[in-house]
Amino acid sequence: MKSLAIGKAELLRDGADVVILGGAGLAGLAAKLRRSVEVQGGAMSDFDLALAHRMYERLFGSVRDKLSDLKHLVIVPSGPLASLPFSVLVEQTPTSKRYSDAAWVVRRMAISHSPSLRAFYVQRSTASAVKP
Repeated sequence: MKSLAIGKAELLRDGADVVILGGAGLAGLAAKLRRSVEVQGGAMSDFDLALAHRMYERLFGSVRDKLSDLKHLVIVPSGPLASLPFSVLVEQTPTSKRYSDAAWVVRRMAISHSPSLRAFYVQRSTASAVKP
């Protein structure tokens, strides 16, 4: 699989898989995770690797098999997910508090954002311009 689009249900006809994510409780988790990467009072608090993994599991646990060979993840966020930096998600349960040991999603795959699945489809289906 080359790409996986994550977002609201819209028509997508080019063969890329589309997964619809959501559910109760995501707003609170997304807000808490977002706050952990914001500077507050002139300082940053410790980043919660366990929370980043919990959010990953909530979002992608049911489609983990589709992510195994994925090299490019396209996110079409809405609502509370629109402010979530997906690059801070952690794929595996953290075994230490060292950030360098974390299984960051962004280490394994590229992450892009699109404003809508329709825009994603149009962008993928438009012929590439020939370079001179």
